[in-house]
Amino acid sequence: MTKLKFHYDAGHGWLEVPKSLFKEIMGEELPSEYSYQDKNNFYLEEDCDAPKFLAKYKGNNPEGWSKSFEEVNDGDTSFIRNLENVE
Repeated sequence: MTKLKFHYDAGHGWLEVPKSLFKEIMGEELPSEYSYQDKNNFYLEEDCDAPKFLAKYKGNNPEGWSKSFEEVNDGDTSFIRNLENVE
């Protein structure tokens, strides 16, 4: 199982998901414009996109999925805020 990272800063949080895993779980659906991306990952917004992804991910991985997270404190302002929004 892929180890996912949950990044957060002083104001918000994002679930880092490899694009390949996102596509495997979500098909052709894309995250909203409130999420960010780089070349290899989506950073799913914690209130909207992350819960939708996790609901399906949990369905595919019912055992132990909650143990596959690493929390990452990005300080006052996360680098994620400077990435490209998903469009």
